[in-house]
Amino acid sequence: MGDTPTTTPDHRQRIATLLGLLTSEEAQETLSQRLGRPRLAYELACAWFDDVYVPSERYMDGLKGDLAPEAAETFKDAFDPVELAAMERFHRFFELRIDMLPDAMIASRCIPMDDRWRSLMKDAGYLLEDIGGNVEDLRRRLATGGKASEEITAIIKFKK
Repeated sequence: MGDTPTTTPDHRQRIATLLGLLTSEEAQETLSQRLGRPRLAYELACAWFDDVYVPSERYMDGLKGDLAPEAAETFKDAFDPVELAAMERFHRFFELRIDMLPDAMIASRCIPMDDRWRSLMKDAGYLLEDIGGNVEDLRRRLATGGKASEEITAIIKFKK
């Protein structure tokens, strides 16, 4: 893994935080008090596709377009090849889940937290383990507020 300047996003931390949120029923329950569960699921998906997983070519409401080569390199430098491959597999799995939803559901910015969502949560947990993340660490940091809450607010846009 390469060194990244302090001005670049901490991709590893952002991925781990989002995966921790995707994995934690407790964190989702807490966050859903602001948005409701289906809207929270949509915002978590937006965070993955639009912001956190840099190689993604889609936005939840369309395509991103070309990825800046320097952004791709900075992201790739934060992970080893095995981790990148695991993230790509998870990304494809997540895309398939989103593609199965009716267009009207996506347009309403809601994703049901059903068995498919729980399957995604489980896979997010596997990926979190693969990249050396720790959901218990996220839970501890959430309980104490501070930096974890700031990370979450930076990742999830709490729009009404």
